[in-house]
Amino acid sequence: MAAGPARSLGDWLEFTVGVGFPVYSTFKAIEQHEQQEQEQWLMYWGVYGCFHVVEVFSDKLLFWFPHYHLAKLAFLIWLQLPISNGARHCFMRFMRPFCLRHQNRLDSIVDGTRNEINKFVVAHQQEIQFVHNAAHKLITTVQQNIMGNGSSDQPAPDSRPRRALDSAPSDADTFTDDEHEQ
Repeated sequence: MAAGPARSLGDWLEFTVGVGFPVYSTFKAIEQHEQQEQEQWLMYWGVYGCFHVVEVFSDKLLFWFPHYHLAKLAFLIWLQLPISNGARHCFMRFMRPFCLRHQNRLDSIVDGTRNEINKFVVAHQQEIQFVHNAAHKLITTVQQNIMGNGSSDQPAPDSRPRRALDSAPSDADTFTDDEHEQ
């Protein structure tokens, strides 16, 4: 794998061509209610997803080939170009026959996974809500500090997690002002 700025530029370019442009094009197709464009981009995302899964397992070998990333970039462009209809070709020739052949098994896997995720979410609702609240507080604090709404004169609020003993009254909390004066 190439190191340094050239590799970073290649990653950026692959991401922009492979994800950035298609995301915006998908948005436009949906907003303009263009069924043919929507179908093209659905096929692109299906093929791109399959390609990405294969690449996750093969990238460590493929990157050794000269100009692999240029070939990948050319492939991503070919998938998107209306004149080549690359995504439709790959979808109809490879993805559709595979999915039709294995549809029952794939449906079973998807349904089982969905059910397990639902069970997990229901079983861990309190933990999920805790993480949600903590993330919301963190984001709000960061936004306030970035926007300058946080006052530097005041100490930051105590953001450490509270334990049961932290909220129990101490001996100092049980005295009234009269008892302190005696």
